[in-house]
Amino acid sequence: MDSLAAAGITADQVDLVIISHAHSDHIGGLTAAAGGRRVPVFTRARHYFWRAEWDFWTSGQGLAQVPEELADAARTHLPPVHRAGLVELVSGETEVLPGVRLLPAPGHPPGHLVVALTSGRDGAFYLGDAIIDEANLAHPDWVTVIEWNPPMAIATRTALIDKAIAENRLLIAFHLAARGYAERADGNYRLRHVGAQVPAAG
Repeated sequence: MDSLAAAGITADQVDLVIISHAHSDHIGGLTAAAGGRRVPVFTRARHYFWRAEWDFWTSGQGLAQVPEELADAARTHLPPVHRAGLVELVSGETEVLPGVRLLPAPGHPPGHLVVALTSGRDGAFYLGDAIIDEANLAHPDWVTVIEWNPPMAIATRTALIDKAIAENRLLIAFHLAARGYAERADGNYRLRHVGAQVPAAG
């Protein structure tokens, strides 16, 4: 919210929110306390989720598979957005605005998505948590303890990096300390930084 305010944008001016996945550090800002209940922060916005992700985090079977902290966040923040009629579910590649396309990237959780941004000849991938750290480029097979399906996460990560190289797309990810372009090096990958480093998120 501080970043939006610094850009001169208020919550009621936001009309589209894209959720890469429903881990607590990605959905914790969707609602706020008001009068003893939770209400959506972005009251005019369509909130886009991959259908598999929504189904997982709103079912007892799905929540039983994750740490209680993550389950609590889903129970807290997702129902108010749904009750307000703000949820849009997609299950195939979807262009939500000209040059803004949602792509499936499962594995970290089952319905993780990435955002492909295109403007003329320029393009970028916002990867969410498909890549957690720069070490994932040197070691795509390294996974975190909360990967829902490690083999799927590895396959998704590798495919995205290869696609980014083939399409010359800038890589941006929630936990990366820098943005840049992936390139092959010594039989694997590395990130060629562009611009200034950004503070680590989370």
